[in-house]
Amino acid sequence: MSLLTLANFQDGQNTTNLNDYELVKFRANWITPFEKHYLVQLLGASLYDLFIADIALINPVNPELESYEIPTNLIYTAIYQPFHVDSNGAILESRGMVEMLRDFITWERIRSARSSNGTGGPSSPKLENSKLTHWPSSKIYETHNNAVEDFCAIQELILKTKTTDYPTYNGQKMERASWV
Repeated sequence: MSLLTLANFQDGQNTTNLNDYELVKFRANWITPFEKHYLVQLLGASLYDLFIADIALINPVNPELESYEIPTNLIYTAIYQPFHVDSNGAILESRGMVEMLRDFITWERIRSARSSNGTGGPSSPKLENSKLTHWPSSKIYETHNNAVEDFCAIQELILKTKTTDYPTYNGQKMERASWV
């Protein structure tokens, strides 16, 4: 099961320079585990299982494009697709699950790239021709917080119709990240 394809990350900053083997590793190490993790956090375990059971595989007409999966039931497409709705004097807005998941995975990947664990303990890459960017000035927090805003909007939409459409909902809260 995967709502994301590698094409979701080939935007010039994530996987553009990876060879085929590295792309397979990227899917196994980043997309597969973190997609499930964030969806379980978003929906709760029971609703996640129902959501996944509703997923249908889409094979594009163009053989150059990767197959992808989307929900088929209207109650799941309502939270999967981008949306904006009025809610108690405010506007709920989400870029959709695909953008949310892409940003969370990008956050996890960049966050873990700052150091790695080796046999001698934690280490960080040596920068010979560049200077390390101070995290608050990078866009990493903006990426994470955009994903959190989508996450919270989806949960708010679920809560509006929980008793009728999503009775098994048990999503967990997610907070914005800060460098402070």
